[in-house]
Amino acid sequence: MEVKFISAHSNHNPDEDEAGFVPLPISTKEEIAMKLSVGISIERIMEDIKEGVGHRTMRKQFNESLTRKHLASRRDILNIKHGTLDQSVIRHSDDATSVQMAVNALQEEEYNPILYFKPQHIDDENNPQLSTDTFILILQTEFQRQMYSQFCSKIVCIDSTHGTNSYKFKLITLLVSDDFAEGQPVGWCITDKEDRDVVEIFLEKMKMKSPDSEVSVIMTDDGRSY
Repeated sequence: MEVKFISAHSNHNPDEDEAGFVPLPISTKEEIAMKLSVGISIERIMEDIKEGVGHRTMRKQFNESLTRKHLASRRDILNIKHGTLDQSVIRHSDDATSVQMAVNALQEEEYNPILYFKPQHIDDENNPQLSTDTFILILQTEFQRQMYSQFCSKIVCIDSTHGTNSYKFKLITLLVSDDFAEGQPVGWCITDKEDRDVVEIFLEKMKMKSPDSEVSVIMTDDGRSY
């Protein structure tokens, strides 16, 4: 008997029937958890994930670009919420206290993903341009830092999600394009203001975390903040 082992299966994307047997990518799980943590609804998250894929009856046209991320189900998102988010993020009935406790816990981890944190009603003497009531939380996981260092030289994109929770906070996402032309989130900024000061601090903290990385192109929308 002769056995041939192929370690990587390429040129194959899971269809909807197979999706339940294929795990979500780490980057997708992190992206979903972050959006849930700032109060973005499951329906909105699913809408964002499936954006650009098209109606299910037309997906044969998108076969080359269809990935496990695009086939994420409501059950996938609920599993992330109940399996990770409820225990690690929601720590107190008061939201401000819960966020502070979550930040403190993350800062104690072996890899600290908190690049910058400014609670509301507290001044930052190092950034006097920020008003007292400005809230900023910037995060980058270890996996995201690796992806940023590897792919930021090609292009970096900035995308934001508006008005998705009761506080009307915004989730600004920095993305790179990987080897498969898939957008990969490499940093998040949760804030109540999407202005020039906030965006500058976001990009500055990302640069400080990966000082040897060189960005050639940044793509944004035509908002005044950029």
